[in-house]
Amino acid sequence: LGAIDKVSSKGYSLLTYEDIFSFYLNGGTYDTRLVLKNTIFQLSKRTPYLPIYKFMRDVGINSLDDYKSSDYDLDKIVNTDHEKYKIKNYESQFEKSAKGKTLEEIIIKYPPEKILIYVPFMDRSLIDPNILKNFLIENSHMIKSQVYSSNYKKLVCFYDLLVYGWD
Repeated sequence: LGAIDKVSSKGYSLLTYEDIFSFYLNGGTYDTRLVLKNTIFQLSKRTPYLPIYKFMRDVGINSLDDYKSSDYDLDKIVNTDHEKYKIKNYESQFEKSAKGKTLEEIIIKYPPEKILIYVPFMDRSLIDPNILKNFLIENSHMIKSQVYSSNYKKLVCFYDLLVYGWD
């Protein structure tokens, strides 16, 4: 059975974090409405770190008002404090070694594990969204890491907010 058959026969609630993050970054043939209603809703019971803004825009939800008048129940994610994408213990390290650098410079200088931590502290004007998306795709294996999975998910959510978030 292919992925489509698996989803058709077992339902969207069986998709995993890896499935959702892959669909988010690489596209695919899942029904975005069902992903939001079933999969992300189920997964959000365990974590608020799921990308939703791109998916919401795909179904015509382009603002908080649109969301409030929709029938989606993703308040746990929508109301997440975006400061939580930052790992505060690393703020001074970022300030000393990477502040003021572009994303491209940071990617050249630091290992992927540091980039996951540093990017949310960066000035938005120094982040090229295309470079960040490519970094996330190239390092998608990190979602399976017990050590780096949480940081990877946070950075994908940060990217989602940066590119697709509501004003």
